[in-house]
Amino acid sequence: MYFVIEGHDGAGKSTVHQMLKKELGEEFLFIKEPYYQVFIDEIMNTEDPIAKALFFAADRVKLMNSIITPAIAKGLHVVSDRSWITSEVYQWAQGADRTYIHSIQPFSRIPNIDHLFVLVCESETAVKRLKKGWDGYQSGSFLNEVKNKYIAFATSEYPNNSTIIHTGSLDAKEVCCMMKSVLTKQLNTI
Repeated sequence: MYFVIEGHDGAGKSTVHQMLKKELGEEFLFIKEPYYQVFIDEIMNTEDPIAKALFFAADRVKLMNSIITPAIAKGLHVVSDRSWITSEVYQWAQGADRTYIHSIQPFSRIPNIDHLFVLVCESETAVKRLKKGWDGYQSGSFLNEVKNKYIAFATSEYPNNSTIIHTGSLDAKEVCCMMKSVLTKQLNTI
């Protein structure tokens, strides 16, 4: 099965992803996107939003073909910190044509996501969490826009297999516990 953790910067994705990695068994593979350094370098060094979207898509296609799909074929459950949804939501929040962003990523949407976790919090909380080493490239108002787009995306695209968790008043252990409960229920249905 393929599980994805999404959410705006500062919502707690990476923290919870690491906690789940420590708590779940060897039948899980944990990955974080973007994955390949060559694409990360290109993403960080371009200002062109279309080029950036294409580099993200190329990274995901390689990741899907080389790691995710083979892992699932071997019976592993994959838990990903981010996915193709990140590009769609962030660029949608920046005013890009969502249909175009969606169209350049068809091969990175395979396999289908079995369950989507969306972590969100108030932008003030996110900014406080991000202060350590945060370059401030995103304003609180932009983070709030991204949060709203994630919620809209999850409720419209994954109405029956998504969980939206408001992490602002929860500690990471509580969020991890909530997610483990959903994962367990999901796995018990196969």
